Amino acid sequence: MKLPTKSIFKLSYLFVLLVFMANEVRAQNSNDAKSYLTFIDGQNEKVVTSVWDYMRLYTFSKDDIAIKGKRKKLENTIRNSITKVKKVNAFDSDLKLAMINYLEGNQAIVKEDLLALLKNKDVSKVTTNQLQIIQNIRKAVYKLRADYNDAVAVYGNKHDLIIKENTSELALNMKQTIMVYDYYNELQLAFSSLQQAERNFWQGLNEKDITSYRNDVEALKSKLYDTTQLDRFNSYSTDDSLYKALFKYNEKLNTQVTVDLKPIEVIKEVAQTGSRENIMAKTDAYNTAIHEANVWRETFYKEWREISANFLQTHVPHRAG
Repeated sequence: MKLPTKSIFKLSYLFVLLVFMANEVRAQNSNDAKSYLTFIDGQNEKVVTSVWDYMRLYTFSKDDIAIKGKRKKLENTIRNSITKVKKVNAFDSDLKLAMINYLEGNQAIVKEDLLALLKNKDVSKVTTNQLQIIQNIRKAVYKLRADYNDAVAVYGNKHDLIIKENTSELALNMKQTIMVYDYYNELQLAFSSLQQAERNFWQGLNEKDITSYRNDVEALKSKLYDTTQLDRFNSYSTDDSLYKALFKYNEKLNTQVTVDLKPIEVIKEVAQTGSRENIMAKTDAYNTAIHEANVWRETFYKEWREISANFLQTHVPHRAG
């Protein structure tokens, strides 16, 4: 029996927030199976290009209007691909449904979550809602990618297709960008968690009695990372700039609540006992502690933004591939 010859073509799949990446497919037996997968791949390629354009602009540009325009273009590209996939007769209805679900899932992310984050791109204040959006995006994207990859694998097995990783420049750039943003997002989430805990600590400081203040000190300390937890962030490649900055922030918060901000606790005790002993010195120490904490925080937040921007500028590929 003569074995069928193998032909080669490439298939794209999603990356980071929208996660299209690339595979290489070798097809056997069915020209119809190959043609349909080629069509699906063609739609993916259009989205891949749009995703890549958006991510590069989002990373490297400060032009909010241009970034919003790219996001809208990405949304339109995905919508057009959905329309085309729905119109074409499916060689395999399961793959068609998987592709539609995949595209529609990413369309929802672009139209809702990504837009919500974009509105706050240059806002230094990170809210709990923003953190939840980021976490939801990560969970949704990885679920979409896993489901689609499973569908392609099933399709390949059913129709004698061998799927391999694509090593084109664009695919490698996409892969690197995924790795960069995965690490970057982890560090940003860790930083934002500390930042939110710090804000909770300072909120309503003047109204807190000594018991409430001490409870908030313990609450903040409970949010700090130990060395083992921080070590998992270590570095991306050999770049440990974000890790060192996060470590610095974590250590400073610990030093503040255990040493630097003791004058606040002293004043809270004064308010409770009514003692006026050395009240001027205690008040001066209180004001100095708060002032120095505010200055350090503003300086560090600026440093964190600069380190974060430089990290992406350094590691996200500039070329489209």
